[in-house]
Amino acid sequence: MASGKLKSFFCDPRFLLGLYLLISIAVSVHKYFCGPTNYITFATSFWELVKGVDIYFPVPKIWDYKYSPSFSVLFAPMAVLPLFLGVIVWNTINTLALYVAITKLKIEQKAKAFILWFMVFEYITSLQNFQSNILIAGLIVITFNLLENQKPLSAAFFTTLSFFIKIFGAACGLLFVFYPKKQKFILSGLMWTIIIAALPLLFVSPSWLLHLYQSWYKTMSTDFSGSLGYSVMMLINKLVPVSKTYIQLAGLVILVLPLITSYSNFKEYKNRLIYTASIMIWIIIFNHKAESCTFIIAVAGAAIWYVNSKSTVLDKILILGVFIFTTLSYTDLPARILEKFTDLKVVKTLPCVLVWIKIQIDLLRKGTR
Repeated sequence: MASGKLKSFFCDPRFLLGLYLLISIAVSVHKYFCGPTNYITFATSFWELVKGVDIYFPVPKIWDYKYSPSFSVLFAPMAVLPLFLGVIVWNTINTLALYVAITKLKIEQKAKAFILWFMVFEYITSLQNFQSNILIAGLIVITFNLLENQKPLSAAFFTTLSFFIKIFGAACGLLFVFYPKKQKFILSGLMWTIIIAALPLLFVSPSWLLHLYQSWYKTMSTDFSGSLGYSVMMLINKLVPVSKTYIQLAGLVILVLPLITSYSNFKEYKNRLIYTASIMIWIIIFNHKAESCTFIIAVAGAAIWYVNSKSTVLDKILILGVFIFTTLSYTDLPARILEKFTDLKVVKTLPCVLVWIKIQIDLLRKGTR
C-alpha cells in the first residue's frame, strides 16, 4: 500500500511540475553567478539589433550568434529584464514548454512520468547552457499535439516559430502529412513565416533587415563546413571519410521511407507519436553542429518512443543504453572516467543512433506485414 502511494506521488503531475520548476530556478541561479554566456549573447543581440549593428559580423567580433534576426526580437521580453531575473524567466519558459507538451500527450500518466523522469539529467545539462533546445523539444511535441487536435493554424505557427529559433526545428512540419487540412497548414505556415520574419521591422529599416538576413544566410552557409558535431557523420568518419552531405541525404531518405511503405499504419495514434520521436532524434544525430546540450531533444524522443514501444528485451537494452551513456556519460564522475578510455562524443551519440535505427526498422516492418 505504501509503495503504491509513493509511486503515485512520484507520478503526480503537480509534483513533477514543481520538481522541474525547482530545478530550473536552482540551475538558473547557480549559472547566473558562473556567467550565463549564451543568455548574454541572446540579450545582447537584441540591443545591438536595435542599435543597427550587424549581429552576425560585429566589429570587433565579440560573440558567435547563429539564430535568426527574428529570434533577437522574440528575446526582447527577457533582454529588458535585469540579468538575474531574465535567466530565470528564460529557463522557466523553456521548462514549461517541454513540461506542458509532454503532459498533453494522449498516453497514460505513468508513461508521461517516465518520460519526465528519464530525461531529467539531460534536461539539467541543457538548462546549464541557457540555449533553446528544451524549448525546441517542447515546440515539436506541441506541434504534434495541435495537429492531433485538428488545429493546423496553431500547429503551423509553432512549426514556423521553431524554424526561426533553430532551423532544424522546422522538421516537425513533416508531421502534417498525417492530417487533414493540409492546404490550410501550408498556407498558415507561409503567413506565419512572413509575420515572424518581419518582426525586426519594429526596430530596423527594410533594407537593413534584408542585410541581416543575408548575413544570417552567410553565417549558416559558412557554418556548414565547420564540424561534424555529435552525429552519425562523426561516427562514420571515424571509420571512413564520407561527405556529410551524402550521409544527411541518406538519413533524410530513411526518415521519410516509412511514409511511403507504411503510410496506412500511421492511422494509429501510437505510430504517429513514434514517428514524432523519430524526427526528434533525427534532427540531432544528423545535425553537423549537434552538441551535448542539444541532446535533450533526442533523449526526449527516445523516451517517447520507449513508452509507446512493445518494450522487448532489445528495446529495454537500447533505452538503458541511452540513459547510461547518453544522459549520464557527461555528468561529472562518469565523464572523468570514460574520457580516459574513449571518445565521449561517440559514447553520447551512439545509443541515440541505435534507437533511431530500431524505430525506423520497426516502422518499415509494420508496413510490409
